[in-house]
Amino acid sequence: MREAGLEVNTAQAAQGLAAVGVTPEFIREMRDAGLPVESAEEAQGLAAVGVKAEFIREMRDAGLDVQSAQEAQGLAAVGVTAAFVREMRDAGLPIESAEDAQGLAAVA
Repeated sequence: MREAGLEVNTAQAAQGLAAVGVTPEFIREMRDAGLPVESAEEAQGLAAVGVKAEFIREMRDAGLDVQSAQEAQGLAAVGVTAAFVREMRDAGLPIESAEDAQGLAAVA
């Protein structure tokens, strides 16, 4: 994990990462997709809700600029997909941010 640029300073953090399948490759892929993953907690949270680099790319292709691990985690947690973003926009709802999409999905 350190080779991937992620500090893991406790056994508990290492266990948490392993439990949800975070690997150095996962970290590199997320960063290559443009998402800064700066802590073990962020990596664990992303993996726990199933966020992968493809999800980040799909959101951006749909016009939603996901800029943080917290945004990505929140979107995935309520089931936002690129198709959802497109459908809501096609229905005339302006989705300008991850917060907008998350809020719509939470009440849909």
